[in-house]
Amino acid sequence: MVLSEQQHQRYLRHIIIPEIGDLGQKKLLDSSVSIIGENSSDAEALLLYIAASGIGRLSLHFKYDYKLETIINHIKDLNPDIHIEVTNSHKVLVRDHPLSCRIVFGKRDFVNETIKLVSEKAFDLEPLIFATYSSWQGIVGFIDTTGSFDERIISSPFSNDSELTKPGEVIASCVLGALCSIEAIKFILNIGKPLKKPLYIDLLNMRFSDSGICTDNASNNNTDLGLVKNLKDARVLIIGAGGLGSSSSYALVKSGIGVLGILDRDFIELSNLNRQVLHSTSRIAMPKVKSAEIFLKNLNPEVEIVTYKEIFSKENAESIVKGYDMVVAALDNLETRYLLNDTCYFLNKPLAEAGVMRFDGLGMTIIPKVSHCYRCVFPEVYQGPGGPIGILGPLPGVMGFIEAAETIKTLTGIGKTLKNNILLYNSLDAEFRLAKILKNPECPLCGNSPTINKPF
Repeated sequence: MVLSEQQHQRYLRHIIIPEIGDLGQKKLLDSSVSIIGENSSDAEALLLYIAASGIGRLSLHFKYDYKLETIINHIKDLNPDIHIEVTNSHKVLVRDHPLSCRIVFGKRDFVNETIKLVSEKAFDLEPLIFATYSSWQGIVGFIDTTGSFDERIISSPFSNDSELTKPGEVIASCVLGALCSIEAIKFILNIGKPLKKPLYIDLLNMRFSDSGICTDNASNNNTDLGLVKNLKDARVLIIGAGGLGSSSSYALVKSGIGVLGILDRDFIELSNLNRQVLHSTSRIAMPKVKSAEIFLKNLNPEVEIVTYKEIFSKENAESIVKGYDMVVAALDNLETRYLLNDTCYFLNKPLAEAGVMRFDGLGMTIIPKVSHCYRCVFPEVYQGPGGPIGILGPLPGVMGFIEAAETIKTLTGIGKTLKNNILLYNSLDAEFRLAKILKNPECPLCGNSPTINKPF
């Protein structure tokens, strides 16, 4: 198989990563993955990211196929390279073609039962990735061809008293879906470290562990916040409608946010579509904010979408930001990050921040006058190599979904946020690390002797 010129453009951000390259992308396109899920709506993020990344053949079976036809239609438009087959319960274990791996995705009982069925019926068990989730919590793991499944792996109890159960479940299923996509890509390409131990995530308390879910509630560091009583009353602004903006806006809209503002000046390009899952091939050359609005209104018609097709600048920063409760940074321009950071500081608006490059992501939540700011962590503008940067397709999904989680928690005052911390995610090692970050007393914005007195 030789990649066409269009495929080179579509998968450019993969191809320029040495660990993937042309050969790796060809291998993804030649691969086949079976996804056995409980609810197709919960698995939408998984389906979008695994298709956008260019895994060529998907065999889908869902116990409950709510909106599956709509999801498939978008996937076909997002990436016409992908062949999709929907199987019934009698064909789920039948293989008309070789499988690269299976993914089992759903609640605990469904995952347990399905893995047992696959283990008993499949003659040559393909490597299997599994994920199970509850409100704000979840588990993702890997079973190779030589391993046996220990039900105790996913028997660690989830917390049953989580606040905002529905949004928490939305966020957890989104994060787990993006993580499954990453692990499938890693396995197919034989890059990075597989999940030798399951990864347990607790997004309410920002805990990531390979030793089980901690059911005791972490101390709430969010007591000085709680800006709205109900998510439908919240107004959130996202600066950027690309990779991070796609995932954060998707999760917020699906969680029932009231008003979502989206600012982006760019138009959709083919090279966006390996990671910017709100958009599609038929909408190439359309403004990103318009494309995002189309997708998001179809996802949840009750959410008010406000679009700004313009550059975020000193001239409009104050007038736009002041009308929102919180801001999400989904930027690829470092200078604009500083302007947004300073604007939020002076207007006293919490800011969810994230960044991605190749296989690595970082995230933090900035509370003006309380926590560190962006300048505390990055005092100088980093001058990169120039030109496009390689990005693993589902990586912005993980980090954008985490931004959405941080936004919901900050707005409602629940849980433990990334305030005074930075979250580092290495997707090749499947490792999350939290690092303590304090205010820099020499910061020119929020330090003891500030020199920046006005951002606008």
